[in-house]
Amino acid sequence: MRARIIRFTDRMARAASVLAVLCLIAIVVSIAADAIGRYVFASPIAGVHAVVGGLLQPAMIFLGCALVARSDGHMRVVVVHLDRWPGFKRAVDTLFGWMIAAFWATLAWQAGARAYNAYVTNQWPVGEIAIPAIVSYGVVAAGSLLAFLAHFVPSGDPRERPE
Repeated sequence: MRARIIRFTDRMARAASVLAVLCLIAIVVSIAADAIGRYVFASPIAGVHAVVGGLLQPAMIFLGCALVARSDGHMRVVVVHLDRWPGFKRAVDTLFGWMIAAFWATLAWQAGARAYNAYVTNQWPVGEIAIPAIVSYGVVAAGSLLAFLAHFVPSGDPRERPE
């Protein structure tokens, strides 16, 4: 069962990162097309900046967080080396892992609450393209939830772990 949870978390992180890459490609293509339209044809594409800033950027950032967590790709600053005390190092790593997971869980909960509030109040953002606010908040909530799972579920090759 534990190996299934690890594999599921790894698959979800990879799938979310594929969506993040697709969002990055969409950002590059749409901004380039808007710039070409603006400067070559004097006709910008309406709503590009609203879609990029309100939907694609949050999706790219928050959907990529789970894969960063699974690959342990966070930026680190080591002030005190704990290599001499492996038990204490494991305890510190565990504590910080729980703190990071709690941060992502809180962020997912808050973004989910905002998405629910936007749904209940039928909130639409101000801008050229009216994308429901639930979409942006929902993407942040989903990405944060995946980042929580990525930190909460132990990483590693599930075949090497005992069942």
